[in-house]
Amino acid sequence: GDCRLPEVTVVRRLKIFLEDDLDRMFPEGGAARVIAHPARTQGSELDPVRMRDVKLAAGGGGKGELGPRILLAVGPEGGWDEDYELDMFSRHGFELVTL
Repeated sequence: GDCRLPEVTVVRRLKIFLEDDLDRMFPEGGAARVIAHPARTQGSELDPVRMRDVKLAAGGGGKGELGPRILLAVGPEGGWDEDYELDMFSRHGFELVTL
């Protein structure tokens, strides 16, 4: 298949992005929403899954259409700092993935 460069969006204000911009930029159901984080989930509502188990959003496949899409949230080295950040992602439909 064809290789495509990912579109990268850098967000400096996470809460504002999740509450105000996420659904406009990435409509729910248009892509699988996953958050990359080490398997340290103590105190979080998120249960980690393997990337191979993520259910991808249905994609096109016709000429010029993109296939299944994924929205991947990547935090700082060592993972997301605060449990409330992980909980915000959970409330917005993100699945925690681990390798």
